[in-house]
Amino acid sequence: MKIFVLEDDINRIAQFRRKLHKHTVTYCDQVELAKTLLLTERYEVIFFDHDLGGEQMVDSSHPNTGYQLAKWIREKDMHFDQIVIHSLNPIGVANIYNEVKTLAKD
Repeated sequence: MKIFVLEDDINRIAQFRRKLHKHTVTYCDQVELAKTLLLTERYEVIFFDHDLGGEQMVDSSHPNTGYQLAKWIREKDMHFDQIVIHSLNPIGVANIYNEVKTLAKD
């Protein structure tokens, strides 16, 4: 399975590496780079963190957030088998969910 993970925390990335070792996983911590990667590859599953760049409780209007990527994905009408939001920012989670809730089978 091809999986895309938007995440900046090295501890979480280590956890993902252990748990997803049987899959092909692409890790990214920058929204602009993520857009390029998502246009060049087809992923079945996408994981979203909201707060990137080592920051916490970032406003969704900041350009380097999971919300901004989710909004772009909706605008591009990209679909995935599964979308997982794993952020600790409750407002960011709600914002991402509202953008992607119709773009996944699961």
